[in-house]
Amino acid sequence: MSATPAIAAPRHDTPLKTILTAGLVAGVLDGLDAVIYFAWFRKAGVGPLFQYIASGVLGAASFRQGWITIGLGIFFQLFIATGAAAAYYAITRMFPTILSKPILFGTIFGLAVFFIMHYIVVPLSAVPGHSRTGFADYISLVASHIFFVGLPIAIVTSRAANR
Repeated sequence: MSATPAIAAPRHDTPLKTILTAGLVAGVLDGLDAVIYFAWFRKAGVGPLFQYIASGVLGAASFRQGWITIGLGIFFQLFIATGAAAAYYAITRMFPTILSKPILFGTIFGLAVFFIMHYIVVPLSAVPGHSRTGFADYISLVASHIFFVGLPIAIVTSRAANR
């Protein structure tokens, strides 16, 4: 009697798993970039960096609340990245050919996220004293959104679709 091995069905990631994975990867990478550039290089401090993110909702009070708003800022960082991943996933459902060129469309998406965040979300938020960004900071933010937000989201989404 010969036994035939069972053939495993192809594994497909669920939309939720894809979105959460892409959001977590992008949120952590973008957050680490912000810590390295703004907190260490620009000496802004890690706590105030995440309090700044929380200040988008809480305003200036965010800087007086200590660890609670640092944690809230980290949560918002991951929440926003996951929202971006959900948006990218939805776009790929409408235009599946995007999945075949993650580098191109991840770059475009990263730029789009930067412009939406920098020119719409932050100015409309409760961030106190939002002002013009210096050239070096601007370049860092653009690069971060391309390499640590758009590309990871596109690559994770594309790989999940190809499994």
